[in-house]
Amino acid sequence: MLKRIILSAACLTGLIFSQNSIITQVPSSAAGSKGIAVKIFYPDSARYGSAGAPVVISIPGGWNAGGITPLGVGYIDYGFIVIAFAMIGFDSGTYQSGGEYDVRGINCVTGLKDIALFAMGKIPDTSGKSINELVPNTVKACTTNVGFLGSSNGGNLAITAAGVFRKELGELAWIVNKESPVGKGMPTALAGWNLGGKTTINPAFNNTTGEFDFKTLKYTKITRPGLPSSTFYFDVNENGVLDPAVDFMTTPLRYEVAGSNTAFRWDELVILNAFKNGIVPAPVPDDVMDTNDVKEFWKYRNGANWVDSAVAGNPGLAFMVVANETDHAQSAPSHPHIVIQYNLFKNAGAFSRINPDRAYLEYVTGIPDPDAVDNMANADFGYTNITDALEKDGYERGLQEAAGICEMADRRHYDDYSVQLEEVISSSPSTTIGNEKYISLEDGLSLSYSRTAPVSINYQILEDDFIGLTVLNMQGKVVKTFVNKRQRSGKYSVHWDGKNDRGAVLSNGQYVIRLKAGKQERVKKVLLLQ
Repeated sequence: MLKRIILSAACLTGLIFSQNSIITQVPSSAAGSKGIAVKIFYPDSARYGSAGAPVVISIPGGWNAGGITPLGVGYIDYGFIVIAFAMIGFDSGTYQSGGEYDVRGINCVTGLKDIALFAMGKIPDTSGKSINELVPNTVKACTTNVGFLGSSNGGNLAITAAGVFRKELGELAWIVNKESPVGKGMPTALAGWNLGGKTTINPAFNNTTGEFDFKTLKYTKITRPGLPSSTFYFDVNENGVLDPAVDFMTTPLRYEVAGSNTAFRWDELVILNAFKNGIVPAPVPDDVMDTNDVKEFWKYRNGANWVDSAVAGNPGLAFMVVANETDHAQSAPSHPHIVIQYNLFKNAGAFSRINPDRAYLEYVTGIPDPDAVDNMANADFGYTNITDALEKDGYERGLQEAAGICEMADRRHYDDYSVQLEEVISSSPSTTIGNEKYISLEDGLSLSYSRTAPVSINYQILEDDFIGLTVLNMQGKVVKTFVNKRQRSGKYSVHWDGKNDRGAVLSNGQYVIRLKAGKQERVKKVLLLQ
């Protein structure tokens, strides 16, 4: 096995944090007159040369208000513009964002939306300047290639913003999440957690089905330092008495609010099932939320609630979740938070990946590694086989994230959504003629397509060869075959009526046109609307 490169976060950021940066304020209805404190880090040269630098908005994890950190700044080394920001209501003296911090609620979601609009060039900063009026001319922002990088709980904020503001953020290019706790029960690690070197697994969670057995959920009152006296636990030995050495004790979300006060919010699944099972005492204790309050609280704090909306409003949105064998916070062997968010995006019709393509991981590490995972996009991964998709422990997660954003930005820039890559995507000259985008390739293959149904697919081959022209769905399955025979060199055209090989009308959404000639292959994504 090849030795993996281990780099600390300092290796990624180094002294770059104080270089090539601009501080400004972005206006937002959630931030009052101050706006949101934003720091823009820009590279010496743009990833796509004169076409500009893709923009990644770095979203920190956790639950408390935070300021601008060097998280992700090292990605400028790959030609990215990186935007870091201070959460709504944060004030360190150096960085100040207006408004009231609401623990990653709708205020924070609104703030992230406005930062994205600024990155896309749709709104200026508070001084009236656009992002491309702030960065040097040599590294202009590619405002059509803007993505979110959600670190841990930052991933919930990323998805929620994309879903709540599906209309405003309909041009968001991609989301890359790092082991984000997405899904009911996941933000509070209800299936099990890793904390301070200690691992606890909830026996009431079924790692084959992804379901909890709430019949064993119980209520009691105990004294725990820094926690409410009300306690919900899973009675593992079913003796009706809390045994901390055996039973799984749930932990509410603990966060600081205005001043020095501390507030707690129980997991939505815990509260709903506690009331359903009749285990909450009457009158309801002050430290237990009612069902309406718990639903409202988690509405904007769990990205799982907003995936369908995000993809419906932005069918071109691509998604990746970066995940290792050992999660930084969750301990359930089936990694339910990874399974949930991946399949939500995949089932909604989005281009979805677990972990970057091996070609991109090798690109950022600088060495080949045949042992690295190399998953196909939109492959079938569930609770029973998710471990096949996880990267082996040993890679610095910052490098995995770098590989992820490089891949997603390149896929957007070059419009290449192949389910599997053999190498890092490189440029091909392109021109636009009328309603068609024509891709001219140096190796003698070319492919163009119309953007509306019926889809007109034109292709050209320069040498006689065996040709395959097919349409695949986003799960990689061939749904329509046009050509599967030897053809002479020349130009050809076929028309696709939106039906599969059996003559059935296919649903609207993204598909991939694949042209193969011998060992050469070119693919292009198309959005079918009929």
